[in-house]
Amino acid sequence: MKARPVHLCRILCLFSIIWVSCVSPHNTGTSVIVDTDMGLDDVRTIILLLHSPDIRIEGIVVTEGASDIDAGVENARRLLAHFDSSHIPVVRGVDPDIPTPPWREHSNAMGWVHERIDMPLVPKATIQPANLNELIQELNPGTPLLHPLEGAIYYLGLGPLSTLAETLEANPQLPRHISQVYFSGTGPGLLPSWNQVCDPEAYKVVKAAPWNFVAFGRPDPEETTLTADFIEKLSKIDTPSARFIAALHQAPHIDRLLQVGHLKMWDDPIALFLNQPELGIISEISDENRVYQLTDWDTEVAEALYLSLISGDNP
Repeated sequence: MKARPVHLCRILCLFSIIWVSCVSPHNTGTSVIVDTDMGLDDVRTIILLLHSPDIRIEGIVVTEGASDIDAGVENARRLLAHFDSSHIPVVRGVDPDIPTPPWREHSNAMGWVHERIDMPLVPKATIQPANLNELIQELNPGTPLLHPLEGAIYYLGLGPLSTLAETLEANPQLPRHISQVYFSGTGPGLLPSWNQVCDPEAYKVVKAAPWNFVAFGRPDPEETTLTADFIEKLSKIDTPSARFIAALHQAPHIDRLLQVGHLKMWDDPIALFLNQPELGIISEISDENRVYQLTDWDTEVAEALYLSLISGDNP
């Protein structure tokens, strides 16, 4: 399958039209739901989103993948508590039957960050939405699910798409509420990424639905490497978010992966792109309806934006 390049201005216009038509006059900024398996890259991305002035996280859905689902839910709540964001609901998603990845221990322990950062006690859980449908309903109470929300949502798939696919099959009206899916994985024509391989059927279901599907994964040599130099730059920034991300990568097991260039910024570009779309070029996929692929990325400018968000300076 070949990708057909689309001029960046056309893509930005398309997204702008969709965004303007979907945002409620009562809200400002972009509403997102984050579907995560709570890998270390997911944690970084959630922190970036929490520090993005024009992005509002409406909920976090935890799907099993890098972390097992119980650890993922607990770590998501711990992360939100640390950044004074416990008001964001955490939804337990789907537990797909996938092989345990070799990095499961790292993810379950959230990089053993608690050994280097004082983590607050997680507040007693309030009543949380039971599933994704219930979360969406709570975002616009009193509106039946068969009607579109006033402000349609961006769905960020940072892990396997199992929860979104299962919800879509149970509620075909879901695309009335979710206008765009940003997937941390490869699109058609590229070697399938781990998030896709975990649940290929879910990937097919989500990709075929009537929303814009944007795949951010690229061939491995083109992915931005998470370098020790970048972590060193972060460690010199005196903010809670910078200290947290730096501590996330200081455990010996993780530092070794960092030193050999194994770790990539797999999920981070999604948060950065939502802050500054001109960072990347996305291309429409031929013979695919409303399916797009990230095909170019400005690594240098992206790093500057990353450090700016983490330092608390508005870009």
